[in-house]
Amino acid sequence: MTRAGLEDLEAPIPIGSMLPGIYQRFDTNVLDLTAVLDEVLAPIWAVLDCYDAYIDPALAPFDFLDLLAEWVGLAVDRNWNEEQTRCLVARAVELYRWRGTKRGLADLVEAYIGVKPSDITDSGGVVWSSTPGAAAPGEDLPAVRIDIVAPKGVAIDRARLVRLLQSSVPAHVLLSVDLRHDGGKKTAADPAEPVPAVEAPPVAEAPPPLSPAVVPPPPPSIEPPPFIAPTPPPFDPPSDDDLAEES
Repeated sequence: MTRAGLEDLEAPIPIGSMLPGIYQRFDTNVLDLTAVLDEVLAPIWAVLDCYDAYIDPALAPFDFLDLLAEWVGLAVDRNWNEEQTRCLVARAVELYRWRGTKRGLADLVEAYIGVKPSDITDSGGVVWSSTPGAAAPGEDLPAVRIDIVAPKGVAIDRARLVRLLQSSVPAHVLLSVDLRHDGGKKTAADPAEPVPAVEAPPVAEAPPPLSPAVVPPPPPSIEPPPFIAPTPPPFDPPSDDDLAEES
């Protein structure tokens, strides 16, 4: 639903009522123009007048819940119905405070299907011992099991419920969900074993070590020939006779 699509939505304070009296009594063209603007601005007045309802997940228009969900950091599943979406948005902050705990999982199931789980068990444990080296409590494989008894006639999308619960369980913990309706047996679609986690791709074997490369010896260095400075010719001073002939 969009507020602009409501027909005959009137503005609580028409613009024409704020014009000087001479326009209100004698200028119908101005009043017709302001009436058009009133129709455009009427949805804005409606939102501002009902602002407290817009930030209440129980009263806000359904298309406005996406904005409220972004405010509290909740990823909305488009397959949730309106009641589930409103409840999860309203309780998102409280659910984050207890995320990953037994209470948090129970509150999350209640917010999604309307009932609390009948039992939640995990593989962990706490114990103290005065004997050094005593056995540790719990199991080696971390896992959590949730037993849910839903009311009769309530349709529950089990796959989406499991996906929602997995977002609140540590990534290394296996999750098992036992879902059945009141007075009935466990459905055939419910696995008896924990839901396997996504397996990581196999690690490729390391390649064999490379044989050491044969490095050829460096070429022998060629020494340049020694530098021999040329010997200047001997200086033969001119004789007196040579000087006399030149003069």
